[in-house]
Amino acid sequence: MNIRHDSAVISRLVETGDINPLYVIDVGASGGIADYWSQFGPTLHAIGFDPLVNNMKKVAAAEQRANVRYEAAFIG
Repeated sequence: MNIRHDSAVISRLVETGDINPLYVIDVGASGGIADYWSQFGPTLHAIGFDPLVNNMKKVAAAEQRANVRYEAAFIG
């Protein structure tokens, strides 16, 4: 996935706080929810899904953002 870190739209949303809360759903999140989303601070609410149980346990244990969680599950 390409993320435009210089996106004018994202920068404006972060600056103005126009999104409160921001919900992110990541299907195939075995590597965790990207740190890029942390720029939204406490407005970020995210859940990552992946069927790889061990990976989900690992990223969940390492996660420090309060409103981010992981589920070992298939999404269909």
